Parts: sequence; structure tokens; C-alpha cells
Amino acid sequence: MRIGIVGLGDIARKAYLPILSALGDVELVLCSRNRDELARTAARHRIGHFTSNIAELAGLQVVAAFVHTATESHEAVVGELLRQGVHVYVDKPLAYTAAAATRMVAIAESHRCQLMSGFNRRYAPMYAALAQQPERRLVILQKHRPRLVDVTRRVIFDDFIHVVDTLRFLARTDRDGQSQRRDSRRRLAPRAAASRR
Repeated sequence: MRIGIVGLGDIARKAYLPILSALGDVELVLCSRNRDELARTAARHRIGHFTSNIAELAGLQVVAAFVHTATESHEAVVGELLRQGVHVYVDKPLAYTAAAATRMVAIAESHRCQLMSGFNRRYAPMYAALAQQPERRLVILQKHRPRLVDVTRRVIFDDFIHVVDTLRFLARTDRDGQSQRRDSRRRLAPRAAASRR
């Protein structure tokens, strides 16, 4: 199966390429506007198919693609791939606005393609093991980026969103995702019985 990797930044190089290039039944096709990085990465991972033009991916018989581009480009890149009939996994966040995300979902549905926004921390071995523990009374997650100065929206959507998603993932207490909450006096509120839902 041919899988495209669109965008060859840090996360693609350190997290996805080593794993995907080791799979025997996957043939990778790289795509990046940075031609120097494209050639270096293709040589490093011994990947024979690569292009700097996203419109060429369908012609290279790519079935699915991992998109690791800047969030600002997601709507254009993901939309192009979906219109080509390519299934897409895109790094979080899908978009900065609900309207852009809704448009991408509509394109995926109209072209009968799968569209997944990835929160890769859920699949990290230590988090996955922790999620299987029946008693998780206290989970503390912190994000430390002392030199990261950026627009607040981008910091939250592109970086801190991992903390929020991981906490939500680990806070699930049963199969339907229900979790406990505290009332105004900081007491654990009783759970609603299944019959009362």
C-alpha cells in the first residue's frame, strides 16, 4: 500500500517516518515544498518516490496520507488530498476554526474518504498503559516551554491541546466516557445512574 507523507518537519522525521518506513507492507511517498529536505529525507530512509507537488500524489497511487504541515495549511492540503480520493490522517488540530474543520469533514464525506485528526499522545506506550489502570485517582500533566513565545491561540491549539486531550483521555472512568465532577463545594458529585440518562 502506498502512503504519502506530506510535510517533513520535526514530528514527521522523529515520530512517523521511522515507524512507517519499517513496515514491510507500506511503500512511502514523500511530499514537501522544501526540495533539499525532501531529497535528504528520501535518501536517509531509502524512499524512491517523492514529489514537491501535492497534486501529483494521486498519480503516484497513494491510498492514504499523513499530513504534517502547519495548521494554517491544513484546509488547503487536506482538501486537495480528499478531492483526489486519498484518505487522510492530519496532525492536530484539524483547523483553527470550526468552519474550516466543518468544510474538511464535508469534503471527506462527499468523496467517501476517511479523515482523522491525530492526537498521538494517546498511543504513546506509557499513556496507553496508564489508561488501562483501573484506579487513576490523580493525574497531573504539565507542559513546560519556557522559550516558546507565540500567539496564545496557536500555543493552545498546537501545543497545549495535547495536555487537554490526554487529561480527557485518561479521565474516562467507564466505557461511555463518563467522568466524575466536583460540585460547588468541591465534593464529588454523584454519578447519574444509567437508567436516568
